[in-house]
Amino acid sequence: MAWSRGIPALIVAITFGVGNTWTTFAQGPKPESPPPSVILAKTVRGHLIRIERESYVLKDDRGEEVRIEVGRDTLLDKTVAVGDLIEAEVSPDGHARSIVKARQ
Repeated sequence: MAWSRGIPALIVAITFGVGNTWTTFAQGPKPESPPPSVILAKTVRGHLIRIERESYVLKDDRGEEVRIEVGRDTLLDKTVAVGDLIEAEVSPDGHARSIVKARQ
C-alpha cells in the first residue's frame, strides 16, 4: 500500500510536465533576435585624415579623431580617399561594417 501514496504525486507531476511542454509547443519557436552588433551599430561621419593598415582615421564634427577598424568583411567604397567626407557604420567594438563617401 506504500506505493499507492506515490501514484497521485506521479499523476500530478506527469500532468504538469506535459502541460508545460504543450504550452511551449503551442507558442511555436521563438524568433531569433539579431546579434548585438546589428542592434547597436552607429553611423560615424567625418573627414578621412589617414588610412592605416587595418584602420581608417577620421576627424568628426567635434574635431576629435576617430579610429575605425576595417577588415575583410567591411564593405568599402573604393573611391574613398584622404580628405573625403565619409560615413561609416560602426559596431560597438569599433569595427566598420561599411565605409562610403558622404553626401555634402
